[in-house]
Amino acid sequence: MLIPSIGLLEKLKRAKVGIWTELLDDDSITLAAKVPKLAVEALYRGAGCSFSLSVLEIEKFSIFYLSLCIYDDTQNPLTIIQPVITAGEQTRFQNIFRSSTVSIHFFDELYNPILKADCMFDPTLASAAIESVLTAITSEVDIFDTDIQRCIEFERAVTKGLDIIQRDMPSIQKGISSVVTENHAIPLSLTIEKPITGYAINTQGYAVEFTITQDNEGRTFEESLYLILNDLYGERAFLRPDVKLPRKTRELTDLLCFDSETDTICLIQSKAIAGLKVRKEQPTARRAASIKNDCQHALKQLKGAVKKIRSNSPIFDNKGDTIEIPNRHTAPIHAIALVSDLHPSVDWREIGKNLAQISESDTYRALFQVLDLQELQFIVANSTSTKDFHNFLLQRWAMMKLHGTAYLRGLSKGFSDYQNSL
Repeated sequence: MLIPSIGLLEKLKRAKVGIWTELLDDDSITLAAKVPKLAVEALYRGAGCSFSLSVLEIEKFSIFYLSLCIYDDTQNPLTIIQPVITAGEQTRFQNIFRSSTVSIHFFDELYNPILKADCMFDPTLASAAIESVLTAITSEVDIFDTDIQRCIEFERAVTKGLDIIQRDMPSIQKGISSVVTENHAIPLSLTIEKPITGYAINTQGYAVEFTITQDNEGRTFEESLYLILNDLYGERAFLRPDVKLPRKTRELTDLLCFDSETDTICLIQSKAIAGLKVRKEQPTARRAASIKNDCQHALKQLKGAVKKIRSNSPIFDNKGDTIEIPNRHTAPIHAIALVSDLHPSVDWREIGKNLAQISESDTYRALFQVLDLQELQFIVANSTSTKDFHNFLLQRWAMMKLHGTAYLRGLSKGFSDYQNSL
């Protein structure tokens, strides 16, 4: 198992996804990839993968983009795209592609190490590809560059280039793109080691065991969710609280958080796909339908939970103690349906319209939205307080309303993130 350096750990924390080189103690180089757990499970089931190396001429720059494609879906395979723009990173990738094999360590959304594999490729093809790419690129960046104007122009060009690369991704994956000056596709073969079993521990000592082969995936998903929010909300985060009804007691929601500084409440209902039980050749339409169904079920449960919050129904933690929620009848509520994947084939415009309608209803007086674990972790990682978290959620809901779609992805910016995936 790879123990990340401080620099790599910061990238894993701040980036949504990405692939980086890591120099080991014996001066060898390994790869570390932050990838959604569903995609790693697809690799474990035997899904194919490949690298694409591209050079894009944009404005006055020639920029090197590296893509890792995991064929976890028949129509929309997961693709991680990132610029390789420092001389050090370019040299390390050059050394990797000159060899015939390299180890790759996969980390999930919470940057837990969950899988290691030996990655093999045709050394002649890969070496020729990287040499051709490095000959063609003319642009590098030094994060300590004092030419601020050039830095701004370079950052703008990199971001524009990502949009162009994404729109032509099917051709880039095949190595036949006409929008880039260099385009090389390198098929990969993975020899997967035994899945890693580890523990994630938050600042208050709460631990969750994780491995991609565990049976009760839904429960682990909820506990991982608690780890994320517990560090932000502390003792005001409650996993699986109960609500007392006239004739019985039942679970209110997966996670309840509240905050006196912003006078807000956050409810999260999660729906996890059992990734290892999904057929490798599952049609895209089937996957999209499953996610849509999860959204509908989660929203139904959230609407019920909001009503219980607004009522006088007693709410208890997992020890049976009463949870006193300040201003529960009037405080703004963020109601989040957390799904395994914001898959692009889902009709997010229909879902977004529904979310806006119920959010604007006087019945609930809550803002409803849908996120996946990748998006939630990214928002929390960039929040230094519950106030930040509240503001990010407000902005995200406003963008959903403005653009008419629930499919929203935040964008990392700045030179410190260039080695991350933007």
